[in-house]
Amino acid sequence: MFALSLRRLPFAHQTSLLTRSLSLPAPSFNYVPIKQILKGAPGEKTRVYGWVRSKRVFKDFSFIVVNDGSNVNGIQCILPKDHATNINNGSSICIDGELVRPQSERHKDALELRIASYQIIGDCDQTTYPLQKKFYPPEFLRTIPHLRPRTNMQGVVTRMRNSIMQSIHSSFQQQGFVQVMSPIITSNDCEGAGDMFSVAIDKPPKPDLTSYFNSKAYLTVSGQLHAEMMAHAMSRVYTFGPTFRAENSNTTRHLCEFWMVEPELCFAGLGELMDLAVTVIKNTTGNLLEHNQEDLAFLQQRVDKTVVDRLETLQNRDNYCHITYTEAIQALSKKGLVFDMPVKWGIDLQAEHEKYLCEVYCKNRPVFVTHYPEAIKPFYMKRSSNDTVEAMDLLVPRLREIIGGSVREENYDVLKETMLKRGLLSPEYTSGRSTKALDWYLDLRRYGSTPHAGWGLGLERFIELCTGVANIRDVIPVPRVPNSCLL
Repeated sequence: MFALSLRRLPFAHQTSLLTRSLSLPAPSFNYVPIKQILKGAPGEKTRVYGWVRSKRVFKDFSFIVVNDGSNVNGIQCILPKDHATNINNGSSICIDGELVRPQSERHKDALELRIASYQIIGDCDQTTYPLQKKFYPPEFLRTIPHLRPRTNMQGVVTRMRNSIMQSIHSSFQQQGFVQVMSPIITSNDCEGAGDMFSVAIDKPPKPDLTSYFNSKAYLTVSGQLHAEMMAHAMSRVYTFGPTFRAENSNTTRHLCEFWMVEPELCFAGLGELMDLAVTVIKNTTGNLLEHNQEDLAFLQQRVDKTVVDRLETLQNRDNYCHITYTEAIQALSKKGLVFDMPVKWGIDLQAEHEKYLCEVYCKNRPVFVTHYPEAIKPFYMKRSSNDTVEAMDLLVPRLREIIGGSVREENYDVLKETMLKRGLLSPEYTSGRSTKALDWYLDLRRYGSTPHAGWGLGLERFIELCTGVANIRDVIPVPRVPNSCLL
């Protein structure tokens, strides 16, 4: 049945991949993803590269599963029992073989690889390699973030994350938005919350934090303010990058470092803002349903049975509810409802309130809550009537808020008054030329101001929503949380 050769595979030079001379040209690998190989037909000769995920030894033959990250299950390879002894889990391998149908009737439509020859590219020390079993709890895997990507679960999440990011980019590009880069190091606090990481050098020439930049500097909490700056020249822009919050929150919903997508639109109001949010979500979830079916099947079986239904719900514009903050308070004040935080107009809605609005009041549908009290929202939001601002939050079942946004205050005098009240302008602000504090932000209203609006979407929370993963630390490759900075 088998004609197996353990000879070295015919790379460009007959030398070990690990020890070849640097003076020699690199070998030609001709790598083809396993996902693409599995679209072939029985009888095709092919070459597979990847990592050994498992090995099963039977009486006369052995199975090994090789995965290269291009699909969930990799490809099953078959070879004589005696020839599998030096193949270890975790090893990188190159295999030449022939595609065949499995003998099992259960998998008769699948393909596996009958090995003709193979080469171990990089061996894996079995005495210390921690990924020997098929399943490990996520708590353990978080302690080995450099190896965690090799699990099937993290492979699924990584491919889903990639698809989500590409769909978001595509959605904005198709609508004429320009991607702009906002700085990671900034002197501004967009939210005014104060939970920021300070930036300093290891051996400053002076003992204070202002010694390098001649002013205090921080890691950005949002790219919004700089996106507004760019929007006043480009009309439609978005930023997509990492942001940082020094919140001391050890929960399943918080990270110290996470990614945000933040569009900013000139000549737009609250209606256009909400419509854009639905369009981006609709396009992204539609792409997942079309192109990540294997990943979704894995998630539906192993993680969350409702994940596909949830994506289909987000696909339909008619499923999005719209209520004002005042209407939300009225719904939450209904007789017989009891919450840990008492409900009254002016409170910041808590998770328990948002959960009720999504899952009960709106019957497990996403809901836009608009026109929040001015007192509980940031300074830059446009005033509306009755002490409210033109703000919106998108709440979804299971996760609650995933998007927050607003129309920005474009009136110079109104914004200046608000910023002075909140201590956000420098005392010497008069000329419009100061770059201290947030003076420059007010300057945008002095020179060609226009109605504009924007929102922010936390990428990791959106990935949680699209995958059903319960802990936000498991949807980012290297999570940053209080008391932990591995790698």
